Amino acid sequence: MRQNTRFFVGMILFTLLVGGGLSGSVLASGGERIDPADLQAITPETLILQESADGLTWTPIIGDLGDGYSMVLDPAKDYLVDIEMLEADPVLADDWYGIDFDDFRAPDGFFEYWAGEGIDENSTGDAEKMWQIINGELPMFYIKASGGTYSLVDGYLYAIDAAPESVTTPWQLNGDLPLGTYHFGGWVDSEYLNIQITFTKQATVSLSSESWTIDGCGYLDVYIRLADVHDLYAVDISIKFDETVLEVMDMDDAVGINLQPINTWFNSEYFVYNEADNSGGTIRYVATQQRTTDPVDDEGDIAMIRFRAKDIGSGDITITGAELSDRDGYLVGRPITWDEPAATITTQFTAAGGLDLDIIRLDSANVQLSWPKLAEEEVSEYRLYRSTLPYFDIGDAEVVEMDDTAFVEGTSEITFNDQVLGKVGPADPEIPEPDNNYFYAYGLQVACSNDFASPLSDQVGKIEFELWETNTRDYAWIGLILDNETILDSIDLANNIESHIYSGTINVLTIGEWNLSGQNMTNYNHVNETSKYDVFIKQPYRVEVDIDGTTSGSVIWAQVGKLPEISAGMYTFDETAITDFSWILHPLDKVNIFTSDQLVSDIEVSGEVNVLAIGEWNGTAQNMTNVIPGVSSFNTRFGYPYRVEVQMLIGGPVTWP
Repeated sequence: MRQNTRFFVGMILFTLLVGGGLSGSVLASGGERIDPADLQAITPETLILQESADGLTWTPIIGDLGDGYSMVLDPAKDYLVDIEMLEADPVLADDWYGIDFDDFRAPDGFFEYWAGEGIDENSTGDAEKMWQIINGELPMFYIKASGGTYSLVDGYLYAIDAAPESVTTPWQLNGDLPLGTYHFGGWVDSEYLNIQITFTKQATVSLSSESWTIDGCGYLDVYIRLADVHDLYAVDISIKFDETVLEVMDMDDAVGINLQPINTWFNSEYFVYNEADNSGGTIRYVATQQRTTDPVDDEGDIAMIRFRAKDIGSGDITITGAELSDRDGYLVGRPITWDEPAATITTQFTAAGGLDLDIIRLDSANVQLSWPKLAEEEVSEYRLYRSTLPYFDIGDAEVVEMDDTAFVEGTSEITFNDQVLGKVGPADPEIPEPDNNYFYAYGLQVACSNDFASPLSDQVGKIEFELWETNTRDYAWIGLILDNETILDSIDLANNIESHIYSGTINVLTIGEWNLSGQNMTNYNHVNETSKYDVFIKQPYRVEVDIDGTTSGSVIWAQVGKLPEISAGMYTFDETAITDFSWILHPLDKVNIFTSDQLVSDIEVSGEVNVLAIGEWNGTAQNMTNVIPGVSSFNTRFGYPYRVEVQMLIGGPVTWP
């Protein structure tokens, strides 16, 4: 049977403190520490230990007789401990000096551990020898002196060997023993030697947080945490972070960018370094306790780092170095473990971070933009942009930043009114520019105090259509362009039109949609609300109206809402036995198309269809204006409806875009 039958999961280290002579203090049998001046000289004066995992390669154990020893055990290996050098004056007499275990001060769980190994009061044979060893009746190990040379010999192997004085195996350690402090003692010549061994896990350094995400202008507190330390008095931690994504916020009024000490366990009472470099992405935290503060054991947080976002992305935080020290500096060099990277922080801006932009028709002339109000510490400013083009970027030439002095700050939201309604503006054939469409899109950006700014919010906008009443018919073609959760069917659309007129009063009579297969209109009667149907975004509809107080005139209907996602395959072309017409909208994202010829070229680019004619509704004349591509052309506007006559080239139907 071997003592080191199992190992604890994780690295185990022990500290061996030996008191002796004038080089260190000792522990009496009762556990009290006695000043060396009050004792006779204990024979060993210098003791250097060594360890081996294979019995062949030996390395010194950190420490000395006066200050103790430290050793790290790997659970995947077996370890032997022996004497590398021992000096005594006078030289110890040749003998076996037994060192017993103090079972009265055994750590918690010690005897339960051995019971699990089958060692208890009922053990017999060799197992009974182990029971006697752990009860202090037989030595745990021996110091063997022979002609002025010394070694440690395993007590269990000595006890079970028929010729014990032939045993040479060094002391063997169980890596999975319960953690805590173990006490040993034995007579060396005429003096009693007390030995104290403390087993702990290998120290670790880590970073901890409740989350690893920074949203918007918020921040994230990250804690430097130490675990499984023993007799800790000073720390030296170095950290690298991604300075392109993250930056450290200053936590005090001292010079530089400083971390916040957490003095609930380890007290940072004197600093050598407490600084972060946001340009280089480095952190150095070197601190020590001061007398009369006691060293600390176990685990706890030592400092807090407050990160905020510098850009949207993902940034690693890596521990690049860690040194721990006891009061006398003897923990320096002890192995410390950490993960690499220790953490990864993701930065983002969500709608909850202030990007939930909304738009309504406030009155006949104004739209109102609104967005959530954030706490002052979370945002430095709001940047509202407007463009005549949808899906714009901030740097586009057409983009204008709205005057923030006109923002109205409410209790829970910010609002801004813009007088842009009532402007349809017919496209000028001589100047086919997008400004003539009088379409407006808006996007919101939130900026933080460090100038970190969000991407644009989902864009909202307004587009308007002219509706006619004439002496003949009262039709107009419109497009349902913008997402509006209140417009789901033909009733909703009719009600919205009636309540969103620039001036005057109208009644919607019918709303029709084109039936491709039947080449005719399907009409909803709004007067008696019959033949209702669902309506869909990006689809054209024909509206018949009655304008109060006139038999000839027009009104402007304002449509507001969120810009829809760009998508393909919205429109279907096909030939029928009757006619071959389809109604489409000039797609909102095709802002570089200005004429009917350009629109036709885009439709025909797939090679699946040939456009024979393209037409637009003439509201004043109440008829279609049709042109043959390549022969004549007219200006088109994104978001507006057009009728296309096609010839299928490879069979149908086909979709576009």
